[in-house]
Amino acid sequence: MIVFPGNDPYPEDKLLQTIAAEFNYSETAYIRKHESSSPNDFELRWFTPAREVPYLPHQIVWIDVWRLCGHATLASSSVLRNHQDVLSERLTGNIVFHTRFSGQLIVDISSNDGTMLMDFPADPPSSSEMRATQEQLAETLGLPKSKILNVETSKKLQYVVIELDPSVDIAAMKVDSGALVYPLQYGR
Repeated sequence: MIVFPGNDPYPEDKLLQTIAAEFNYSETAYIRKHESSSPNDFELRWFTPAREVPYLPHQIVWIDVWRLCGHATLASSSVLRNHQDVLSERLTGNIVFHTRFSGQLIVDISSNDGTMLMDFPADPPSSSEMRATQEQLAETLGLPKSKILNVETSKKLQYVVIELDPSVDIAAMKVDSGALVYPLQYGR
């Protein structure tokens, strides 16, 4: 995690990516003060060694890419709370992180014991249009169409929930992972 003091803008994305690649952790978090007047508001960005989150390099069948990194967000909160030397003023109450892809993330830090509670954005899945037909999705998952009971998507965080027939042996599925990304994308 890297905290940029003051109100300077982030360095160029290329430099942020180079630093994350050099660190070679699953995510590197970058924090800077947000332009608001609140001392508890920060901008937060996450980079993997290969690219900026949300574009994670891995996909799984029923949940597409989450557009946030909860572990790095909580770690960022802990650093801001417990290492006051990086800030010019003491933090009290909630920390608000402004992110590029996930909106505002709020971390409530208990004044009693320092317990942190993160408020994840609500984005329940619902039926919506995807680029792929149910037949294409079934083919990509290596299943007959009848084994896919329901498909729902989340517009904001862009994850996909695929309800499969209980008889499906997930371990035996032959998923075409190369074709998996395209069917799960939304028509734009």
